[in-house]
Amino acid sequence: MNSIRLMVVGLVLMVVLACSDENSKPAQAATALPVVDTRDMEDPVRRRIESSFQALRASMDSAHQWGDTGRILHAHELFAAAVQCYREAMALDPERFDWPYLAAHAMAGQDVADALAMFEHAARLDGQYAPLLIAIGELQTRLGKLDEARAAFERALGVDAAAAPAVLGLARLAMLEMDLSSALELLQDARTRWPGNGQVHVLLAQLYSRMNEPDLAARAELAARVHRQEVAVPDDPVLMAVHKLAEDSRSHALRGKWFAERGALEQAEIHMRRVLEIRSGTPDDYGNLATVLARQRRFDEAFEWFEAGLRIDPDDVSLLSHLGLAQHMAGHRDAAEATLTRAVSLDPSYAAARFNLGSLRVAEGDYQSAIADFEAVLTLDPSFTHAYLNLGSSYATIGDLPKALAAWSRLRAIQPDNPALLENIARLQHRLGQAEEAAETLKALQALRAVP
Repeated sequence: MNSIRLMVVGLVLMVVLACSDENSKPAQAATALPVVDTRDMEDPVRRRIESSFQALRASMDSAHQWGDTGRILHAHELFAAAVQCYREAMALDPERFDWPYLAAHAMAGQDVADALAMFEHAARLDGQYAPLLIAIGELQTRLGKLDEARAAFERALGVDAAAAPAVLGLARLAMLEMDLSSALELLQDARTRWPGNGQVHVLLAQLYSRMNEPDLAARAELAARVHRQEVAVPDDPVLMAVHKLAEDSRSHALRGKWFAERGALEQAEIHMRRVLEIRSGTPDDYGNLATVLARQRRFDEAFEWFEAGLRIDPDDVSLLSHLGLAQHMAGHRDAAEATLTRAVSLDPSYAAARFNLGSLRVAEGDYQSAIADFEAVLTLDPSFTHAYLNLGSSYATIGDLPKALAAWSRLRAIQPDNPALLENIARLQHRLGQAEEAAETLKALQALRAVP
């Protein structure tokens, strides 16, 4: 994405901080700040960092202030400087586990062995934080220490029985050791606990291939595509609190998307507007804000932002697709059809525009055209789950129940744990006189609902 390159002359801190030679031991307190050049940073980031350094100068003996400065640097991916601050916090408050824990995360991309030593130091201070134990297991796996990794993941599950990343870690170990039956059981458990994690489905596809199950492998590969863009966030309050401190435009864009995906539209709007305050907007930036406004039914505002994005690129297919959907939602069906038709003509391979056009045709009662659109979408992108749903509904509406069942059964192969889908399939099977199949589907539905 494009961003404003801010050339504001800010404070350049040219001092060096003392470092410890042993990652597992706190460093001696230093008297200087880390070196950070803020001149080319986005303005809110520069201000946040310089404000933190100013506060730190006034409280050089405060572990809390050193740690908070480290967290701000960490949030903006200034990892070396963050580690220096965390070490100072550790020297001043050696009993607090979160400073070495965060230092280890900041170090992990540079030196796995040193990061592991720092994680283990944190674990000696607090061995009851499951994300810490999971992090140790993951690094030990990378270093080939499989027995130690297994012990760490099992300890994590002892602390938090619902810790899905620990189950996923154990599944990886089983695959490395070629224990395919255990790996399958663990991955199925991980999928139930963490269905939005694409890596679970990637590993299932690899496992089924090893087991010579090509059909199951193909289904898992398709599920991996469905979930490839979903953000599966582990439950780690300490680390997430750091990420929330980021003030750069990219972080605000990611947070806006995260809130929008979960229906928290007012929160999403705040972050998306912040992006446009920080940098010159791209068509995507304008389109994201416009779409969130449209979902709140604030159509006049939404159309203004769509127009701003199209002034930058009048042929941006993604922007046109979202505009057409917003026009449809606002009841401007002629305009929506013109916009979506143009988007499809500009890029016939863009599945989302074709899907939105099909949805418009459903609203107009043109089910045959809609069916053709949804079939085309699934040819372009077999992982487009909403197209299966709408295709099945369209067939059911015109009375072609076998084809409706076929469409939903294809989706069931991707989403075997979707209760609403299973319920609809069972009803169709019953209407088609498939009593035995309907009973089996209802049995699967009951088992799914019984899972805590």
